Amino acid sequence: MTVSVHVAPHPDSLVALLVDQLADPPEDPFAPELIAVPTRGIERWLTQQIASGLAARGVGDGIAANIDFPSPWRLVREALLAVPELAASVDAWQGPELVAHVLGAIDAHATEPWMRLIERYVTTVDGTFGPNRITAVTKIAGLFSTYARRRPQMIQAWAGGNDIGPEGEPIADGDAWQPRLWRLVRDQVGIPALAELLPAGLDPIRTGAVTLDLPDRLSVYGLTATDPLDLQVISALGEQHEVDLYVLHPSPALWEAVAELLPAGLEPIRTGAVELDLPDRIAVYGLTATDPLDLQVLTALGEQRDVDLYVLHPSPALWEAVNGQPTRATSSRDDDPS
Repeated sequence: MTVSVHVAPHPDSLVALLVDQLADPPEDPFAPELIAVPTRGIERWLTQQIASGLAARGVGDGIAANIDFPSPWRLVREALLAVPELAASVDAWQGPELVAHVLGAIDAHATEPWMRLIERYVTTVDGTFGPNRITAVTKIAGLFSTYARRRPQMIQAWAGGNDIGPEGEPIADGDAWQPRLWRLVRDQVGIPALAELLPAGLDPIRTGAVTLDLPDRLSVYGLTATDPLDLQVISALGEQHEVDLYVLHPSPALWEAVAELLPAGLEPIRTGAVELDLPDRIAVYGLTATDPLDLQVLTALGEQRDVDLYVLHPSPALWEAVNGQPTRATSSRDDDPS
């Protein structure tokens, strides 16, 4: 089995590729199709497009039926829950259980010097816990869950006692409390986080040692970005299933150019050792979030070109506080002052 990636710049073009695949039905006429989609709105639109697209190709009579539309996370979660060791980690490191463990760790260590930043936020002027306590605990628990999905290598390092940031750099002084608190929570939970168990924990899925209630053919439609953890699970599913990823990307030319170079790393892009059929000035408009890999590639492109990212963010003040740069800043190569 394989994992195939289909890329198009517009949903209409992307759905045409999907319908082409569905026009070739599985051998079992009762076998369901599974298409993971990001939202219910996409599901309704896709159902209409599939029905009309199949009818236009002379397949069926304009009805789309026997299709399951889970979210990508539900697909990933069901795969993880099929492996007992991974299922225990999924349950322990999310939701109210994780919030309770974070709360216990903060309550027990709030007065220690390294927790000064959190103490100032969760306590009142008389030193008692204030109304911000539960808000802060819930936020931190959510961050720890997100780190495991989006920064698995960082979590693996924290588990080993190595306090690094998301790109492997030494962690900033202002964030040094995070890995220490995470390890305290880890001790309380008593179960490894998913990032600690992967990729080896996915071997039962890769080898077919566990039974998954999934059809032989799976599709994920409308991807614009995805978490590294999800990609690991999807790749593991591809060992026993036919998996097709339908990716929306604004520049097929950029996608192809970068895809050819990724095995060699991004250094050739940074240094200009390779020629790319791209202009000297590149703009990306309307960002609200971006995949870490996309950001690395755009940063590498910025070494040889002017790259401007136009980001939609609800609070310019918060942006400046978190990123340490004004909202009008651009990512670009250094201009020659002469």
